[in-house]
Amino acid sequence: MLSLSQNKLIDYLYLISIIGLIVHTIFKNYTVSIACLCGIFNIFTNHKNMLSIKYISAVTFIVVGMTRLTGQSVSLHADVIERCDSIDVHFNIVTDLSGKTLQNYLWKFGDGNPVTSNSTSVVKRYNSPGVYYASVEMRLTDGSTVYSDTTRIFVRPKPNANFFVADTFKLGKLTYRFLSGKAPTDTIVYSYEWTLNPDSSGSYLKIHAHANYVTPGPGIHYTKRDTLLYAFAHSGADIMRLQVTDYFGCADTFQQRFFVSEELVIPQVFTPNGDGINDFFIVQTNGRTVFSFKVFSITGQLIFKSESPSIIWDGKMATGSDAVPGSYLYVIEAVSGEPVKRQAGFFMLLKERK
Repeated sequence: MLSLSQNKLIDYLYLISIIGLIVHTIFKNYTVSIACLCGIFNIFTNHKNMLSIKYISAVTFIVVGMTRLTGQSVSLHADVIERCDSIDVHFNIVTDLSGKTLQNYLWKFGDGNPVTSNSTSVVKRYNSPGVYYASVEMRLTDGSTVYSDTTRIFVRPKPNANFFVADTFKLGKLTYRFLSGKAPTDTIVYSYEWTLNPDSSGSYLKIHAHANYVTPGPGIHYTKRDTLLYAFAHSGADIMRLQVTDYFGCADTFQQRFFVSEELVIPQVFTPNGDGINDFFIVQTNGRTVFSFKVFSITGQLIFKSESPSIIWDGKMATGSDAVPGSYLYVIEAVSGEPVKRQAGFFMLLKERK
């Protein structure tokens, strides 16, 4: 004899429901009929309100029928879900009409510009960085609508390869500082590849694999600009190229030509005529050293002066009026920061027609 509490029968029923759930998971979209041959039991209640069960045959479950459920469905797929800059995404759908008639598909791309079509595939171009959620509505002639799941499309911003060049202004040294532009405001890793004169010698200077990935504290991440310090062997014209690549393989390249010199490089001519070309007298600096910059007329009259890490003049005198065309004397001295030789010389201010 096998003595069981009344709760044991509940356990048997619970077991049957679990088996039903498993069958439903395996045979989705099917109706499954199950027969339970629970054996033959002699069951009676004793004076302790317990059930005494005499076991005769094993508990057996048999699938006796399986019928496919009918219904409509639409499933959305995309060939690309993440890339940088502008991307073309090829969408396609798999549908099941189950005997009903299609009216059309409403394609929603997450950019506020839906498209109605009877085609099961479309190509969508995303031109702006951002996160987009695409979906499809399958509209039927009986007025009903079947909805697809949502697909997330992530268009990453293109890395920023722009950089600035500045002399460190230490006497007797041709050491220059190259400062990259600001990276996009996210937490992924960017690599920086600096190349000197890529069109000729093509010498690689540095590859900073994780140059601007910084963790200032637990769980806190941010990015910063990359910096390269390079000491040139001699003065002259050079080209520096920077390629920035992010974790996902998106890349950007920028290069610029500059002149290496032991002294500040002073423009010989500038034309403040408002045409957007060479409108300012600019001397490249390291952005930290404070300079005294003075401009004198050929007769020795002080025309303009400033004290700043930047050396720039727009061609206007201290009174606000435009300086007349002609030759001018400049004097540049370091007020603070790294030592710099005092430099003085002449330049031309021209007023060419626009």
